[in-house]
Amino acid sequence: MTASRGSHSGFTLIELMTVIAVMGVMASIATPAMATFLNNRSSDALMRKLQTDLQFARNYAITNKVAVEVEADGDWSDGWVIHESDSSDTLRSSSTPENTTISSDFSGNLEFNLYGMASSKGTLTLAVDGCKGKRAYQLTLPASGQPIVTEIECS
Repeated sequence: MTASRGSHSGFTLIELMTVIAVMGVMASIATPAMATFLNNRSSDALMRKLQTDLQFARNYAITNKVAVEVEADGDWSDGWVIHESDSSDTLRSSSTPENTTISSDFSGNLEFNLYGMASSKGTLTLAVDGCKGKRAYQLTLPASGQPIVTEIECS
């Protein structure tokens, strides 16, 4: 009598090693693209946060009939603080990631009067290090107090 071997199914070691090698090559190609994607998303999120906080400050001023200031927390790249002009109580504060650059051409703080009008006009320019394409932003604050966001090329 001869012993018969049953059929075995599965992968050989060579097939498994080939698949792992191909996945490694694909991962090494995708990593730089993923870093750029994450930097661009960070830039987008930070601009939305800044725009939302400016709208909050304006709406708070109108609703409560008080002047509201938005000021840099030391430097705009470190974050910002929102408070009533005649009070030091913080209404809202935000910080920024370390790899962020925000420049401003405002003289002094941003202030919204009780009608929501901006007392100073100017521009904030925001960029995250490593962003690509039109993922830097310029936020212009006209006298009306409505922030206008424009996408600009990363530098």
